[in-house]
Amino acid sequence: MKESVTVFIIFLVVVGGLPVHVWGQPPDLAQEEAEYRHALQYIQQHRKNNVTLTILDQTSHPISNANVSYQQTSHDFIFGIFGSTWAVPEYDDMDSWALYSNLCSANSEVELDWEMWATIEPSNGTFQWNSADWWFQRIINYCPSARFVLMFDDLACCGHKVSSWTGISNLSDPIVFGKFRQYLHDYVYQVVKRYSDRVDWWITENELNAPPASDTLGSMGKEIDVDHTVVQAIRDANSDSRIILMAGLYPHYEANQQLEFADPIDFARQALAGGIQIDGVSVEAYPIQFGGQIRTPIFYQWYTRNMARLLHTPVFVQETGYPSQPCEACGGGGGTNTWATAWNRVFTEPAQASWVKYMTTDMFGTEGVIGIVNFPYHTPTSSSLFRDFGLFTADGHAKQAYYTLLNQIQMFTTSGNTSTNRQGVIMFRGFAGNYTISVPGYESATIHVSEQGNNTFILKFKELSISTVHMITSVYTSLSTATSSATAIITQTAAPPLLKNALNVTLLIAVGVLGLTVIVLIFRKRNKPIVSELSQEKP
Repeated sequence: MKESVTVFIIFLVVVGGLPVHVWGQPPDLAQEEAEYRHALQYIQQHRKNNVTLTILDQTSHPISNANVSYQQTSHDFIFGIFGSTWAVPEYDDMDSWALYSNLCSANSEVELDWEMWATIEPSNGTFQWNSADWWFQRIINYCPSARFVLMFDDLACCGHKVSSWTGISNLSDPIVFGKFRQYLHDYVYQVVKRYSDRVDWWITENELNAPPASDTLGSMGKEIDVDHTVVQAIRDANSDSRIILMAGLYPHYEANQQLEFADPIDFARQALAGGIQIDGVSVEAYPIQFGGQIRTPIFYQWYTRNMARLLHTPVFVQETGYPSQPCEACGGGGGTNTWATAWNRVFTEPAQASWVKYMTTDMFGTEGVIGIVNFPYHTPTSSSLFRDFGLFTADGHAKQAYYTLLNQIQMFTTSGNTSTNRQGVIMFRGFAGNYTISVPGYESATIHVSEQGNNTFILKFKELSISTVHMITSVYTSLSTATSSATAIITQTAAPPLLKNALNVTLLIAVGVLGLTVIVLIFRKRNKPIVSELSQEKP
């Protein structure tokens, strides 16, 4: 059996091995690297599972000695990127959108920071969906396979996005607060009804445990009441929804820490004690400092592991990032140099790449963690707190951290090929998610591999019709002829060798994409399902 994993060629400083100590790298990452190695061991042991496939034809006879390929097409673990209105490229920034699309297409989920209530419902009961629909479609245009995590964020960090008709300015009045909860329920219900076919996870209102949301609501009791309302609305709209409780801003967890907001574990514990029905909790993970404790990837690995154990609930890291350069004007109060204190305030591209490497792998290598979200886009607004957190810039420049994240996702994506035995059986180990199974001469099938439990499948494959095979063969013959002609033209030009090589590679990629597109269209045109009959049987 042969397994293959796509590995991106990237700068030495961000590869999976020991970090290279160059200018701009934080000092002494030996402990981070040791934890990274432990995380990799956990991943191989616990994030992968054994898969057994029995490959049969339509008459239920084994397809013996057949070449079978398997390709993971999605992950159960959320390798997420932000897709919020302020965290993606401008509409016509084609270079930046190309980079965004690459991340999205690498089996990433897109997290939407949903600040749309006032836009969608400008007056009570009047819903206007044009802007919200356009926002979804804008991302789908560049990533047709995108799946979403939607976080409601109408009350949190940047000033509430709620119309005055809801009574938002007078929630100390119990009657007004009661009406507000009903308005919120109706709004969330409509959003879930409209977008549940695209959204895999819903997150309750963002950062209710911190100002300004905590100031607006006035007490933790009301904050939890709001989350109860959001959860109930989601369940009413779609009982199968998966819901994450946004547990709060900035873990501090020191017993003597006196802050104006609750620790996320304490907030979540009280919400759960009140009977809230959720599928996970979320927390943020930034390079900050509280009570003398520097928040590094090692700290967040410890915190999320304890959070999952104490709450008996999966944990989702809904935001993380690290600036690639200092910015005294970003966010006010001294900027990045004041609040981002981890790693001796070394803000460079290599440091940012190391943060992405350690955070992504450490979270995947932590029991009870179900996902992590990175900032993909370098926000052009000069005063934005997150201006330099992006993995690529407004002009389409990919930073080292961009290639690091792609590399991490590809490291944790399973693909390969092998041959069936006489009984038509193959076996492999793979990460949890969806897979496409292909056998030459047959239509492909799709399976889902679980992280735990039994992954034994019996697949019945349909043979491709003779005419379909001829059509596919004809397409590839024509494309091969065209490729040979174009290659000959490139060879005869007077361009430098490096440019010729680049043109040849680009040509091959374009031809491959075109060929695959044509084949998919053939299947659709002939109204033949690409996914064949599939049954799952346990021994």
